[in-house]
Amino acid sequence: MASIPQKEGPKWIEFIRVRSSPATLAAAAQDLHRSLAQDGLHALGAEVMYFQHALYDGDLAVILVWPNRDPPQRTHLGLMLAEQLEKLGSIEHAVWVPTPSPQPDKRGQENVRRTHLRHDDQTR
Repeated sequence: MASIPQKEGPKWIEFIRVRSSPATLAAAAQDLHRSLAQDGLHALGAEVMYFQHALYDGDLAVILVWPNRDPPQRTHLGLMLAEQLEKLGSIEHAVWVPTPSPQPDKRGQENVRRTHLRHDDQTR
């Protein structure tokens, strides 16, 4: 009998953004990819995503997506990556956790809680 895949639990993310010049980021891209590969990111169970700001070529976000088995926190890998990116420009390093979507209240208006997104914001 085939096993039914278990639904994955919620994940949390480590968001690291650097603001620099496009030329500086382009020059550092290869080292960034190599560094993450050497750190065994996938062996740790994390996924990595890269985002570039839609309007500002010098803004790059590296998002580490972690499984829910560990408590949400700044990880050793995230701290090392933030330190590496800080050499290129100003950074933001934050931890984000999932939260349920706001539900409409009885009057049909959205009942948006002030704590909709809990953001452990630590800007360097």
